[in-house]
Amino acid sequence: MKKTRTILMIILTLFIFSTASFAANLNIVIDDEKILFQDNVKPYIDENNRTMIPVAEIAKAFGAEPSWDGKTRTVKLESENNTITLTIDENIIDINGSKKSMDTNAITNNNRTFVPLTFVAKAFGASVSWDGKTNTVTITKARSKFDITVNPKTNYNIINAPSYNIVNTDGQYLYFSNVADGRKLYRCDLKGNNVEKISEIRDVFDINLADNFIIFSYYDYAKKCDNIGRINKENHEFLSYNVTPYRLNVVDNKIYYADNPGDNKEIISLSIDNTNKKQLIEDCDDMLVLDNKIIYTENGDIHILENSESKLLAEGSGSCIIGLHAINDHIYHTYFSSNKISKIDFNGKSESYEMNNEVGEYAIVNNTIFYTDESTGLYEYDIDSKKETKITDGVILFPCVIDNYLFFQNGYDAKFTNVYDLNTEKIIEFK
Repeated sequence: MKKTRTILMIILTLFIFSTASFAANLNIVIDDEKILFQDNVKPYIDENNRTMIPVAEIAKAFGAEPSWDGKTRTVKLESENNTITLTIDENIIDINGSKKSMDTNAITNNNRTFVPLTFVAKAFGASVSWDGKTNTVTITKARSKFDITVNPKTNYNIINAPSYNIVNTDGQYLYFSNVADGRKLYRCDLKGNNVEKISEIRDVFDINLADNFIIFSYYDYAKKCDNIGRINKENHEFLSYNVTPYRLNVVDNKIYYADNPGDNKEIISLSIDNTNKKQLIEDCDDMLVLDNKIIYTENGDIHILENSESKLLAEGSGSCIIGLHAINDHIYHTYFSSNKISKIDFNGKSESYEMNNEVGEYAIVNNTIFYTDESTGLYEYDIDSKKETKITDGVILFPCVIDNYLFFQNGYDAKFTNVYDLNTEKIIEFK
């Protein structure tokens, strides 16, 4: 018995020694720079096998300002784009208002606050790796994918509507349909970091923003048809409108959509709270809402509905009009299997731009048209010089503009969204 007890004591001593040694030799490297700690505030590994680090050090590494609230026993880290809050002895981390569970707690020890390194680093958008041979935790900070600046007068609900609004922004977040995850609704900051999932609903398109809501179309697998949904930005509460949209616009906190996706489509208006449903137009082919005007097509003609009165703006040739855009008091459109994009003002004056290829989808930035051939690639057409340049090859889908960035999908089975920087003329992958 005494021999057994002695062996157990030796094993316990060796375990304690190896654990203490492991903690004492723990290395933290952030962007290739080894962090040096004072003897009394060194990082360690807790009983949940998580690396704990002094909050002041992690705050400094990410350029955040730490603050302490003794009444609520919470520590807050505030940087330019993030606010992260942890409560002592609790396993919840609040990241910009979104709460997530951890498998360990923030604690205080000798009047020092220690926080779980991995959870806090990832909250700042960084990646974390562990090397057991050298007892090293390596942190790689997130690199900005882009830097979006939003003009509050710019309405991306309208600008990208013809391209199914796969991205949109409210000036704080970029909301996007994540092609890497079944086109579920995600958001990130305006530099492309701190990505988080908003909903498990698949095949999200037509992302519109209004007040505190995200309004979008999606494929309803239960009903086997398209539908319109609404999600609260803060608590992510979901509401289904139970309608069948063809085209969706949200303007001045009112929903407009073309119902009954067949040959005869009605234009319907609806309040965000799912009341005041009203038929505006009995029959149309396509539609777009601009301020207090509804532009719609019927049998190749372009009409405008304003103040409950409809008038013919342009008489067509009977060809199918596609790709209605409304920018700077002009309406742009093209025809099925055409290489021309036409522009018309509200007085009926028109002009056309002839491309080198058949136009599929397109987006307009200032005096530049970005269009897809859908089979050969993405092109840039300068309206002033009439010069055309090919940007990339591929089957290009859903070109959408946010600030000076063009978002698009390359291929039907793409695993990420491409972003073309109009300033640097470089393409990056965005997942």
